[in-house]
Amino acid sequence: MEKNQLQEEYEKFIKEEQEREANDELIRRKKRGRAALFTLMTCMFLIPTTLCCILFFRLLSVEKIVSTLYEELYGTHTQETLASDNSNISQSVNTISFNSTSADTAGEADDVITCDPDPYEGLIKVCLTFDDGPSENTDKILDILGDYGVKATFFVNEKEGYDDQYARIVNEGHTIAMHSATHVYRDVYASLDAFASDLFEIQDFIYEKTGVLTTYYRFPGGSSNKVSATPMEDLIYYLDIKGISYYDWNVASMDAVPGGVSTTDIVSNVLGPIYAGEESEYVILMHDAADKDTTVEALPIIIETLADMENVVIVPISEDTTPVHHLEEE
Repeated sequence: MEKNQLQEEYEKFIKEEQEREANDELIRRKKRGRAALFTLMTCMFLIPTTLCCILFFRLLSVEKIVSTLYEELYGTHTQETLASDNSNISQSVNTISFNSTSADTAGEADDVITCDPDPYEGLIKVCLTFDDGPSENTDKILDILGDYGVKATFFVNEKEGYDDQYARIVNEGHTIAMHSATHVYRDVYASLDAFASDLFEIQDFIYEKTGVLTTYYRFPGGSSNKVSATPMEDLIYYLDIKGISYYDWNVASMDAVPGGVSTTDIVSNVLGPIYAGEESEYVILMHDAADKDTTVEALPIIIETLADMENVVIVPISEDTTPVHHLEEE
């Protein structure tokens, strides 16, 4: 009897152990199921989120590429250009007077905008321009211009070590303009891409040194040069779509003649055409280079002579200046 009872208790123990193991296995399965469900739900959330982030950054990248291509094709302004444009607009507004109707003038016409008359109307405008600087002579030229209260235009190249001169040109109210970064003809005119690269290099350089995003340019050798490997018409069109104006000259001081030229000859070369009086505006080509001492010596004589002419005014190149274009004249 005791043996049978032990057998029953043993079998009962075995059954309880089997049930316990079955329950434990069920619990483990439930836990694995919940873990699998949690993993699945996490993946369902993370994968779309990750894909959305990837697509978002891809879209930003595509937008940047499209913006760059549009800018290259259509000459879209950068933020700096827009800031420059706003500055130019503000300057232009200063030349406009506004006549508005008020309560005291009842019955008068509606608001109208009238432009002030040209302060130089009837006068011959003379623009003194200096190429190839800065140099050791820049400060001397600026000192002379300052002594006479005259503003000029400097078509500069990219040169290190002249930060003060670049800044001084702008700070003293002169026009700073581009004359290529290198002034090496074979590099500047090798191709349209080479020209564009050089153009924006000098524009960025001037902006970095002065904060001015200039849109005035003078071709090395002028637009009528005979050394360009690229059709000048293509380069002129490129400047046009980029909103950049180029300026040649209609009076040459001839101070770039190899071997140098005397002070007297420079004065004669500059003043002769102006005395002839065939134009209403004159853009005079001079050079701001280290070896142009006679140009520095001639400058006060030129300024004083022009100042004594009642119908002549010396002004820097601006948006109001009519560009001289050699290529169109040929």
